[in-house]
Amino acid sequence: MRNPKPMLIWGNGGLGREVNVLCEALGIPVAGYLDLRPEMKGEMSDGVKVLGDILDPEINVENYQVTFAVGDSALRKRMYEKTLATGVDIAEALIHPSVIYSARSLQIGPGSVICPGCAIMVNVSIGTAVVINQLCSIGHDLILHDFVTLSPSVSVSGNVSIGEGSYLGVGCSIREGIQIGNWAVIGGGAFVKDNVPDKVLMAGVPAIIKKFIE
Repeated sequence: MRNPKPMLIWGNGGLGREVNVLCEALGIPVAGYLDLRPEMKGEMSDGVKVLGDILDPEINVENYQVTFAVGDSALRKRMYEKTLATGVDIAEALIHPSVIYSARSLQIGPGSVICPGCAIMVNVSIGTAVVINQLCSIGHDLILHDFVTLSPSVSVSGNVSIGEGSYLGVGCSIREGIQIGNWAVIGGGAFVKDNVPDKVLMAGVPAIIKKFIE
């Protein structure tokens, strides 16, 4: 059974507004957006108010649950850790009704979001605060670790592991059996045919290392 509390959404950009619509599709009331920038407090976005930072004394966190809707994996981890420290309820995963998946073989952590039109095959494990954008294809026997971001139309074949915080750009493809390290970035449209080390940017067809990320 879902938590009946209204939702607070970290992030009021494009993804935040998409998650607002996703909550509507799931029948979850949205109370407002959260934003780290003080100047955003009080602003309206698609009819929903930015309430401020989660530490704002005007927000009684006991009354809400929280989810995460920013594309930057590192920023999302920071927001998650800040939320965890408050003791507020982190929402169970939000999965759009159009997503194809096996409920009995999908493991998914709290604060994760799966957008419309995705297909997820069997024996898939998805970590905490993962974002899977629309129209992604996720193969069988696959692991997405915490804070991974998949941009729209990413295609991941079976037996792949994607490390913590890694970011996959729009329309990239990952060959079967690939291991992607932690905090790696795969450029849009790339085809990854070899294992990917930690903290590298890979791009091209086939993808090659373009630079190392600090």
